[in-house]
Amino acid sequence: MQPGDGDGTGLSARAAAGASDTTLHDKLRALRKERGLSIAQVSEMTGISSAFLSQVENGKNDITVTRLMRLVDAFGVSVADLLPGDQTGERGLTVVRAGMERRLTSPSEQMEVRVMSARGHSKFMPALTVYEPGGGMSEAAAFESEEVVYVLEGEIELEYEGEVVTLNPGDVAYFDGRGVHRYRNLSDGEAKAFSVTWPAIF
Repeated sequence: MQPGDGDGTGLSARAAAGASDTTLHDKLRALRKERGLSIAQVSEMTGISSAFLSQVENGKNDITVTRLMRLVDAFGVSVADLLPGDQTGERGLTVVRAGMERRLTSPSEQMEVRVMSARGHSKFMPALTVYEPGGGMSEAAAFESEEVVYVLEGEIELEYEGEVVTLNPGDVAYFDGRGVHRYRNLSDGEAKAFSVTWPAIF
């Protein structure tokens, strides 16, 4: 298999807690067709196999958060364009009520990213990431941004450019997102971290 292949139960997006899951498969297929791209062309652009991409579009395979970012980058959009959420309102003040954050869930990675800003209303991205025991990014990521992360709960391992550090509640890490990095929950229980990324990647 090519890099980016995998299996699982499917990535989903939710507008709020308790809302029904909305799969991203149809949206990804629509984006590809809107741009007049074949699956083979997208495969060449992203390094993800054609067979795997076909399975993702048909809802038969999982795609991780990192791989999704590679796909939307190829399509020239952001992850936010795939997530449900309000796109209207005054830019001067935006309130995201408790439980109404946009959520991106990756069951195979046992993690959920809760984006705390309204779509298109922020130049940076505040987010709460919740990791189940043993959860974390299945592959490292790198993107044009800067990130600061504050650990709220649990013990989180941050690997950055080959250096590995352990972050505990109250610890803060800052880094250039262009460096290859990944997170992993070392705790027996749930781990939570609040992060701010600039510019917004979702």
